[in-house]
Amino acid sequence: MTHLSPITNPAAALHCNAETIFLQIKTLFVMARQKGILYLRGTINDLTFYQMNGTYLVRKKTSLNKERVSTDPAFLNSRKSNVVFATAAKTALKVYQGLPGAKRKKGFYGKLTGIANTLLHEGKTTAEVYAELKRITDNA
Repeated sequence: MTHLSPITNPAAALHCNAETIFLQIKTLFVMARQKGILYLRGTINDLTFYQMNGTYLVRKKTSLNKERVSTDPAFLNSRKSNVVFATAAKTALKVYQGLPGAKRKKGFYGKLTGIANTLLHEGKTTAEVYAELKRITDNA
């Protein structure tokens, strides 16, 4: 495979095939990797150093903070979804805790929470969701 440099002249892109353009655009969105014998985690000035899937990466620090997410109208739907998810998690926990030990399996609580979240987003009440989760667990 040949080395691809980012497209600097859009007119030159017209002379490339679709695969070459895709590969050049893809290279623009790769996170910077940390190299060397020392790997960092945390934030220094405007750079955030972190590990993901065994690879150490660095990115520009985010402008988001707790106060902005809590008050900015742009995050209203996120806040609403958080409330619904919290209700789903509490409802699923009640059902899960009522299960005998043999039915409590790894990942099952998460699946119950996901089902509860979907049902709540569909407009079902908490009582209806609880009843549906009980029906599911009784048949499992």
